[in-house]
Amino acid sequence: MEYVILTAALLTLAGSGYYWYQDKDDSESVRIYRTIFIISLIIAVFSGISIVPEDFMEAHAKWFHVIADTVMACGIAGMLIKVFRQKKPGKKAAVAFSAVVLAMALSLTVFSFYRHITADQPSSEGMQEATNRAGAALQYAEQNLVQEHGIARDSVNGRFYGFVTADPVYYIVGFTYTVPGTDTEKSYGYHISVDDNYHFEILEQSEEIGKQMISTEESK
Repeated sequence: MEYVILTAALLTLAGSGYYWYQDKDDSESVRIYRTIFIISLIIAVFSGISIVPEDFMEAHAKWFHVIADTVMACGIAGMLIKVFRQKKPGKKAAVAFSAVVLAMALSLTVFSFYRHITADQPSSEGMQEATNRAGAALQYAEQNLVQEHGIARDSVNGRFYGFVTADPVYYIVGFTYTVPGTDTEKSYGYHISVDDNYHFEILEQSEEIGKQMISTEESK
């Protein structure tokens, strides 16, 4: 259905644009075809966006913002030029008002674009805090590993950690260690939450978590 709507809108857009140009000297025809052109353009844009895959839109969101901002900036420039060339006060005011409205839309999409690009770039302070908590979670987990499994700290061969930005954030810690009295090496891991006061809570623990964490680190 979306493709049918898009096709119909594009055909209407092309037809109204053609007749708008053909009858440009007839003010009544211009008003009619211009209205049809604008409505069909809006329908074409929204129906076109609706058929674009969501992951594609997310991956190229910044380019959609750039294109929209460029088009609106060109429109504002064109309207301002028309204002200065317009001799009739009534029409000059109408064009100026349209330019102001478009300028407000441009400022909103620029602000939206700024928020989009900054949301994907965590602040250095936030990253440092996450790193600090991950390191603290590592020490806490290692202490639990040593006590619960009855091994010495020097039996721990590998230490790996990271964090998951869930709600709330939790930290993944993985270890490899040598089983006391043998040459067997095992893995063990934890999911740990750390609050603002650095109180720890083990959410989950198992050999599987350790294996997954270590395999993830080794694949990097």
